[in-house]
Amino acid sequence: MSVISNEPVEIYGESDVDFLYGSTQRDYFNLEQDTDDITVIAYKGDDDIFGSYGDDLLVGGAGNDFIYSRYGSNVMRGGSGDDQLLSKNHPSDDRGEYRDVLSGGSGNDVLSSESSQNCTMDGGSGNDIFSFRDLGAAQSGVSFCIGGEGADIFRFYEFEAHEDIDPTNSVVRIKDFEVGVDSLNFHYYSDEYRTDEDTSYIIKQMGSNMVIDFEDKVTIMLHGVDSNTVTMSDLFANNQPDPIDPILY
Repeated sequence: MSVISNEPVEIYGESDVDFLYGSTQRDYFNLEQDTDDITVIAYKGDDDIFGSYGDDLLVGGAGNDFIYSRYGSNVMRGGSGDDQLLSKNHPSDDRGEYRDVLSGGSGNDVLSSESSQNCTMDGGSGNDIFSFRDLGAAQSGVSFCIGGEGADIFRFYEFEAHEDIDPTNSVVRIKDFEVGVDSLNFHYYSDEYRTDEDTSYIIKQMGSNMVIDFEDKVTIMLHGVDSNTVTMSDLFANNQPDPIDPILY
């Protein structure tokens, strides 16, 4: 059985072990790019964890943690507290497709995807923000989102499709969107896509799901939402910036 230290842990660079443990204080883990698959358990405190280029398990534990995954198929768990989880894979990496799993846990969390692969994102309890940038992990794949309990915001930034990518394969599926509680926000998408009368989008109904297509660049699917009974204005948070910016690093 391991003993949890009361002294802060700071690790920079390469690690020659597969498991790293934090303390009851604020810990800092910044792993080398070439470090193999690794597990980090930070425990208590407001911890900062920067993963390796392997397939990592990164656990923040109690506290307001920041967890950043680089490449690989990673699992990030915020635990209790107001956590920030950032997935950042890129299509320029040629080692294959990855899927990150982000779990916020309890608290008002921010789950961000600046990746171009697939993600599964679960906010857990609390008023969470889901942030998508550069096709938001939906390039040539499908991202799945579960807001969980609370009033959640799904925020979309600019989308920059590459010429060799089929944009029709870029899908963000929100599994439990609750009209009147949860909301979409395209304020940061671009002036062209602001949610006003000039916004260019197509609404479809596919079975029991509402589908929003933005000029073939991205598709958003709201599971269990009937497009015949709601309007776009019912889904937006007044098109205003959200109270916090999810990208602090």
